[in-house]
Amino acid sequence: MNKLFSYLHTKSREEKFRLFVKLLKPTPAMHILNVGASGPNFAFAEQFESLYEHRDQVTGGGISLSEVRDYRRSFPGVKALVFDGLCTPLSRQELRRDLFQCSHR
Repeated sequence: MNKLFSYLHTKSREEKFRLFVKLLKPTPAMHILNVGASGPNFAFAEQFESLYEHRDQVTGGGISLSEVRDYRRSFPGVKALVFDGLCTPLSRQELRRDLFQCSHR
């Protein structure tokens, strides 16, 4: 991969995370739903979960079983699910998350 692209991507992810924390002020008790989550084998290593210290409060997933498996392996402690955004395996109570994070590649 191009070194400049990799550097800029890392800086962009770090800045997005910094803004997420600054503006939304997540606490350790807050639940976060990460839509479009995947591990570094399908995306980049710099993911929300690689920076967020309370992974046990994060539920993440996406439409691909292989990406969700990679996500689960890469970020121990997260709850990883396959879903398409329209129909999720989460109950209404579980969908009442405090914060939503959307991952884009």
